[in-house]
Amino acid sequence: MRMRRKSMLAVLSLLLVVSAFISACGSSGGQENNSSPPPAKNNEKPAEPAPEVKTETPKEQVFRFNLHSNPPTLDPGQAQDTVAFAVLNGLFEGLTRSNENGQAVPGTAEKWEISPDGTKYTFHLRKDAKWSNGDPVTAGDFEFSWKRVLDPKMEPAPPYAYQLHYIKGAEAYNTGKNADPNSVAVKAVDANTLEVELEHSTPYFLSLLSFQTYFPVHSSVKDNPKWASEASTIISNGPFKISDWKQQSSLEMVKNEHYYEKDDIKFTKVQMSMVADSGSELNMYETDQIDYAGMRPDAFRTSKFRF
Repeated sequence: MRMRRKSMLAVLSLLLVVSAFISACGSSGGQENNSSPPPAKNNEKPAEPAPEVKTETPKEQVFRFNLHSNPPTLDPGQAQDTVAFAVLNGLFEGLTRSNENGQAVPGTAEKWEISPDGTKYTFHLRKDAKWSNGDPVTAGDFEFSWKRVLDPKMEPAPPYAYQLHYIKGAEAYNTGKNADPNSVAVKAVDANTLEVELEHSTPYFLSLLSFQTYFPVHSSVKDNPKWASEASTIISNGPFKISDWKQQSSLEMVKNEHYYEKDDIKFTKVQMSMVADSGSELNMYETDQIDYAGMRPDAFRTSKFRF
């Protein structure tokens, strides 16, 4: 597969094969059903059995590109570099996601309502949204994740925690002026409904929700402070899940079979190398070791992995 600075082609649709099954009808005299060809009449030749239809197994669709370096962490709340962001955009998904035009479209939230004054949002999560281990993604996961980022005791301090200061009470809690996490105006009303109140009307708030700091993390991260540095302990909710991570060498993602729009994802696998030298990267492209070269890792949007 070769691509040179062009939009990636959509995967060809599989041909549908329809097989006809014929069964003979028994007479009122109680004869048994017989699916074999009827006997020949006069000089007619016996009917030929229908030829067997064979279907080809669809080929694996793999996209390869150079990540340049090893992600320091794949914790959405702690990440602050373009390398990590490139991976996180494939592994996780916020309430909204960004399309190819940079516009906010429904992500884990399928719809929402906004109050007339623009300060209150009610998000309705997809009931079929799941983590890569099969657990449902809930409104409580978002409340937990956002308050985790804002927690003044979290170490190291999340570099983009200020991006959540648009939420009422978030800055006061994050800066230690208010020690009560319940003062932050984000609340899981039930498993699929999240209410958020802002300090002031923020027209671009929906776009902010596709930023990595707003991504949810699985509740199991509470029990493992090093969860984001090993492939085996990363549970994600995006179109891909991490399958292999060789530190300082390579990283691989495969399609998340629990993702609600898994059938719309172009690739079954994404392989990332970690080569810092641009000349070596070009050589990898010329020798068909990668499919894309010359672009910053963070320039890839999840939308490019879709049909």
